[in-house]
Amino acid sequence: MLFRSAMMFQSFALFPHLSALDNVAFSLKMKGVSKVQRQAQAGALLERVAMGALAERKPGELSGGQQQRVALARALITEPKVLLLDEPLSALDPFLRIQMRAELRRWQKELGLTFIHVTHSQEEAMALADLMVVMNQGRIEQTGTPHEIYNRPKSEFTARFMGGHNVIDTPAGKIGVRNDHIRIQAINQGDIEPEHLAAVVSDIEYQGSYVLLGLRRPGSAPTSSADADWSVMLPEDVYLARPFALGEGVSLSWLPHQAHALSPKSSSTASPVFK
Repeated sequence: MLFRSAMMFQSFALFPHLSALDNVAFSLKMKGVSKVQRQAQAGALLERVAMGALAERKPGELSGGQQQRVALARALITEPKVLLLDEPLSALDPFLRIQMRAELRRWQKELGLTFIHVTHSQEEAMALADLMVVMNQGRIEQTGTPHEIYNRPKSEFTARFMGGHNVIDTPAGKIGVRNDHIRIQAINQGDIEPEHLAAVVSDIEYQGSYVLLGLRRPGSAPTSSADADWSVMLPEDVYLARPFALGEGVSLSWLPHQAHALSPKSSSTASPVFK
């Protein structure tokens, strides 16, 4: 069954010499739709994305978020059933990106369209998706809701790609444990429980509402939090009540239900999406 689709490009690809109104109406012009009719349709769509007052402005006179709205209206004027968005937020600054995420969610619900949103941002995918598909070198690694994938990644790749997880070697194989589920305590006189994991604090990052500790194996070279063996996320008040120091020895533990087994390689035998 064939259906009409449209694409919203990463760079927006607006014609710089045309107004916002004419950019949106361009595809209808190519189809031979009269000027009055195509501009009426384009104007209605610009109003829908809150750009009606700026319809006569050229792309160079618009902000990044405004250009995105024009690009969305241009994609919607063909009345598609499916809209493909190719990293549409990557060119925006962080504050505007969060604002436009909310607008994309609203537009998707109001228009009742299927959005296929391609992104390298894990945060963006979790904020927008009803169904996530994690890809690894052209193959499907895992599918599920954002909650399912973040809380129960099936493979080591998914756990590391999604972030916020520790991949830990155990006698039974690799397990994944969220860094906010790790319990950390100082090692007293070098003693550590057999089921605990020994580590050394190698990096401390204050992130406002929480503090991120980078941890390395005892005896390994110092490293940054980006290259740490493990990480622990502590609420700000918990950390301030008992701060840790760089180089301090600690033990790590977690509850059994907070750990899950990981496949060391791709967990899927699905065929490549593109052949």
